Amino acid sequence: MEQATLIAGCGYIGTELGMILAGSGGDVYGLRRDPSALPVPIHPVAADLGAPLDLPDVPDLGALVYCASAGERTRDAYRRAYIDGVSNLRDALGSRAERLERAVFVSSTAVYGDGVGDAETVDDATPPMPKTFTGELLLEGEARFASLFPNAIVVRLAGIYGPGRTRVVRQVATGGPFETAAEAIGNRIHRDDCAGAIAHLLSVNGASGVYVGVDDAPVPLGEVRAFVAARLGLDAGALAPRGPSTGKRMKATRLAESGYRMRVPSYREGYPSIIDGYLARPAP
Repeated sequence: MEQATLIAGCGYIGTELGMILAGSGGDVYGLRRDPSALPVPIHPVAADLGAPLDLPDVPDLGALVYCASAGERTRDAYRRAYIDGVSNLRDALGSRAERLERAVFVSSTAVYGDGVGDAETVDDATPPMPKTFTGELLLEGEARFASLFPNAIVVRLAGIYGPGRTRVVRQVATGGPFETAAEAIGNRIHRDDCAGAIAHLLSVNGASGVYVGVDDAPVPLGEVRAFVAARLGLDAGALAPRGPSTGKRMKATRLAESGYRMRVPSYREGYPSIIDGYLARPAP
């Protein structure tokens, strides 16, 4: 019998991952504060990672995926989600944690900070240099996780988009406002590849260390906005303030070397269905 997987923080990414694993015959447990909306066949586990917890119904595990969300952009929320939550979960699992074959911590490319100029490329070998408290606390959470769980893998995801996430489409449709210049480099990854890459790493013998999760198209944000505008039948002109070309081009070097191929390699494949969903929404 295949060992079970616990997805701690089974939300936007975790639910999709759970369905992939369950579809391959895996036994999947999804932990969140309110698991009532989790689809079958994910086993619901009601618990709050930000507080001491008890997990009597979670069996021996083959794999753990820590996929928590802070919920809000504050120091307290990030520390509770990515540092305290790791310790609380380790205490709750007890000896079950020692028998894990794989443990994945889902982090963010925020640990690399912001760069200036579009020539610099960031990948798994680039030393992290967080410039914000979010990046600092995520990096601390990575270290806490690696110290408490054996065979730890860290997946640093770029900007996540996918079904239901229509902010960029809405901004283009309404003419803004845009917080970032059109020349700024944007790095993103579709939800399906967030889940797909994690599922892949759980199955790869010898997977370890840090993996950057980003699609194959780091491009200026203006290019993405122009693509969305064209699909909406709008004029792509003056879609954002002008400004310096900030940001780094990111590359998923180790993920590609491990054999993973992006299901959604760029915004060109990812945004059409999101735009269709936006257009099909009920009128306000």
